[in-house]
Amino acid sequence: MSRDRLLAAILAAILIVGAAASVPALVFLSLSVGTAAILGRIWASLGAQNLVHAHSTPGSRCLVGEVANVQIRVDNPTPLPLPWVEISDPLPDPGFQLTAGPFGAEWVGLSVRTGLGWFERLRRTYQFTARRRGYYQIGPASVRVWDPLGLSFVDRGFDDRLDITVLPIMVPLDELGIAAEHPFGDPQRDRWLFKDPLSVAGARPYQSGDPMTSIHWPATAAAGTMMTRVHEGTRIPELSLFLNVTTMPVSWYGLVPELLELSITTTASVADHALHRGFAVGLYSNGSLVKRTPEDSARPIRIEPSASPGHLTDILEALAKTSDHGREPIENTITRYIDPDDYGVHTVLVTPLITPGLGDVLGDLVHRNVPLTVLYTGDPPTPPVPEGTDIYSLGGRRRWETLANR
Repeated sequence: MSRDRLLAAILAAILIVGAAASVPALVFLSLSVGTAAILGRIWASLGAQNLVHAHSTPGSRCLVGEVANVQIRVDNPTPLPLPWVEISDPLPDPGFQLTAGPFGAEWVGLSVRTGLGWFERLRRTYQFTARRRGYYQIGPASVRVWDPLGLSFVDRGFDDRLDITVLPIMVPLDELGIAAEHPFGDPQRDRWLFKDPLSVAGARPYQSGDPMTSIHWPATAAAGTMMTRVHEGTRIPELSLFLNVTTMPVSWYGLVPELLELSITTTASVADHALHRGFAVGLYSNGSLVKRTPEDSARPIRIEPSASPGHLTDILEALAKTSDHGREPIENTITRYIDPDDYGVHTVLVTPLITPGLGDVLGDLVHRNVPLTVLYTGDPPTPPVPEGTDIYSLGGRRRWETLANR
């Protein structure tokens, strides 16, 4: 039985007893308390319905090790004072850790118990430290508002969420054990031909995997079948990054977090290196982006090549939100997105393991003269790869411990 029903039952019993025994005091007591409870319930309902709760922060992105200030705002925009308000605000994952609050560093938690006067505003600022890369949410909060007599309360949930993205670590390539000055080719020297999205040379039949933005609609209407634009060439060098998030030969064996984090840091570092040297960088992975809400579906990671100034941020955000399980074997992803006829597109694979299926695909790429570099992030020894494959062994878990403690 709920609190309100219990109170109503007690008051009804007192009323019946008072009326049966002809005791006016009991009748008056039950009616007065019942009236006060009804008015208090209306009071609490209006207060809870109009209460405003919001999170805010100066920026939605930060780096590992940085401190972010998060402000929580609670407003009572009504002329009704609320003597007792309880706000429950869950903390995010410990990767985005609360380290200081309005009551000192030893005080933890975002939940608030307070009273609010009419038209009163409450502001509290908390400090969070980014411990590891990831995608974090603060909120949504819920509130319980009591009536002035403490006889009943009203619960309400808020929709406000604060999204925080902690970007992955980036390091110079020599700290990963890649000492070559131009491990993926020199964009100033190599004169490769690539597709220019602004210049259309013709059309060809649609192939599985072609983006919808490349559909040539006039040619499609004329031919009666889907046609894709064929672009003229440009001199911008292109690099395709493939990230394998699978860390064990069999998925149900589990996950090696250190190898996944080393793979993501390696991918971020290679993207930064390539973009600063004039490459147009694309990112593809067999992983998926984490869900924003339970209703969202997991989205595959596919970022088309670009050399625009904000492209590195797009890649880092995708890597920060990468989930820890693979949607499919990485060789399927490579086969889907690599076009062996795009000569000069350098392919870089970051992987913590090399399975027989992946080895077969790498051998086929070498046979087709696709420029290929494999960055092996698994533990030594380095597994065998097809002859002609450039491979760097980065040291596995020991390398990640060094980077994480730098």
